[in-house]
Amino acid sequence: MKNTRTVIFVQGNLYPYDVGGHEVFNYYLFTELSKEFDTKIISNYQRPEIIPVDSYLKISNSKPLSIFFPLLTFLKLLKFPHAKVILTFSKSHWINWWPYPILKKLIGLDYIIIIHGGGLTKWKLKYPFLTLFRNASAIIGISERICKEYESRTGLNIKLLLPLIPFLKYDGKKSAIYKKFNLNEDAFAFLTVGSIKKIKNPKTIVEAATILGENFLKKNQIKFVFAGDGPLRAELEMKIQQIGLDEHFLFLGNVKRELVPELYSIASGYIISSDFEGTPLSLVEAMNNEVPVIGSDALGINTIIKNNNNGLLFETRNADDLAEKIKLLVINETEFISNAIETINASFNYEVMIQEYKKIIKK
Repeated sequence: MKNTRTVIFVQGNLYPYDVGGHEVFNYYLFTELSKEFDTKIISNYQRPEIIPVDSYLKISNSKPLSIFFPLLTFLKLLKFPHAKVILTFSKSHWINWWPYPILKKLIGLDYIIIIHGGGLTKWKLKYPFLTLFRNASAIIGISERICKEYESRTGLNIKLLLPLIPFLKYDGKKSAIYKKFNLNEDAFAFLTVGSIKKIKNPKTIVEAATILGENFLKKNQIKFVFAGDGPLRAELEMKIQQIGLDEHFLFLGNVKRELVPELYSIASGYIISSDFEGTPLSLVEAMNNEVPVIGSDALGINTIIKNNNNGLLFETRNADDLAEKIKLLVINETEFISNAIETINASFNYEVMIQEYKKIIKK
């Protein structure tokens, strides 16, 4: 029997239309909480088929969203005075957050903030954000760095809960997967999963490929596979065509969540080149799928990867260093799998995380 409490996710971006870390995490958290609570989503997107009709509270997609989304959310939440609302906090204008402290005072609305980062951007106007945080019933950070930063900003206690998902493995025939994604079975595939945008630094991967050169890439049958989409994709594809390396890159666009383990099964390496991460789910999932990882020496990545222990780190935005790490992995076939699995088992327990969220909601 379900708990009578209503839990409402307010989401500007929504899986499967968006496949970034917090969209994927929110979907799985929603799914788990729905087993015990009356769980709903407020969004301006069209309802995805994976979300039940009676769990979806659609609001208008009126422009400008910065004004109408918070206003329409405010009006919708007035009907749920006893709900527990879950807010995903990242880089966003203060105007998006005004409804929640007001609803707290008007109807006693109870809301939780989950901080997913947003590059730890400084606040230009502190008061609206401090008001939002000080009226929350709980504040959760997805990494130690985020918790420390926001404790410093707000003077409040931020609870650390890593944003985990149930990691899956593909156990079918790999030959079918190579064919499905149009890859040669002898390819040394370097996989990247996630949004193709500035903070993720995909250009560094292209620059590293240029440094390695056509001869090295062809000799070792290297293919850089991007599973994801974003504002930099067209620019990258044009650049790759200009330098004549198109045959060594494959852009798959957004890949359905359930198909991502198939890609890990045929990957020879995983590259994450971001400027900053909270707790990158794709990185952890790659390790869980026993794929050797090369990551930038950036916050959120270097807290998980220890260089030459459970993976390789390169200097952030340094394409020469990344090229050297790629060579090391390809030529020496360096393996860090056993240490990577130890890291996963010690620090990334999905069931424990879910129980922590349920405790917070029941308070």
